[in-house]
Amino acid sequence: MRYQFGDWILPYLREARVVRQFNQDMLVVNGKPYLVYNKDMGKFTVHRNAASIFVENSKFLVGIDDFKPTANVYAVGVRSATEDIRQEDEVVIHHEGEVRGGSGHSQDAVPGHGAAEEGGGSLSRCATDREEGAQ
Repeated sequence: MRYQFGDWILPYLREARVVRQFNQDMLVVNGKPYLVYNKDMGKFTVHRNAASIFVENSKFLVGIDDFKPTANVYAVGVRSATEDIRQEDEVVIHHEGEVRGGSGHSQDAVPGHGAAEEGGGSLSRCATDREEGAQ
């Protein structure tokens, strides 16, 4: 966990336990999934239950215009991003602190980081309420 998100997240996961449900391994805190292991990507995805701790700590955030994403978010819809994001990182998508659509992972670029300045890049696999396996 420290490798993917850093030390800041560890206090939030002290009470976490590993649960296997619906063929998914999850870190669960107080009965709610926080992080779900994605074996295809080899890392944890952020469940909407944990998104608020990312917002509170200003970590791995992508700010978007005022809309609710249902699929990919392209650079034209991205307004800001925290400096800790690298390509393929898990991110929390928000509009002015309100979590929008859950989480996703950075594809190519975000504003201030190369291709996004030229309109390239995207955030893909935005998890929505319908798509999340663990509720």
